[in-house]
Amino acid sequence: FVMWLPTIIKAAPNMNIVSTGWLSSVPYGLAVILMLVSSYFSDKTLNRGAFVWPFLLIGAVAFYVSYAIGANHFWLSFTLLVIAGGAMYAPYGPFFAIIPEILPRNVAGGAMALINSMGALGS
Repeated sequence: FVMWLPTIIKAAPNMNIVSTGWLSSVPYGLAVILMLVSSYFSDKTLNRGAFVWPFLLIGAVAFYVSYAIGANHFWLSFTLLVIAGGAMYAPYGPFFAIIPEILPRNVAGGAMALINSMGALGS
């Protein structure tokens, strides 16, 4: 997502490098807002899972529909990519709060390190 979003935006008609940069930042702005909101309500309700999987499902559906629409409808496809990007990053707080709740203290740190390592290897 980080690597190919600017390339997709740059391929739009009449798009210059400055517009590409600004439009590439929109999903991350939404992600910050959604991350704060989901973390707040996750802490308020103490139901972490309910704030992880719905965002990931919304992100997956938005990615697929954006792909299915294709480049013919740029702005609709871009809006779906913004939703997908925001939904992809939103559950980070509740997700990493689940780990210490379900694992013993002596292995929680190692488990989070392993999760981060596998995520870094995947990219």
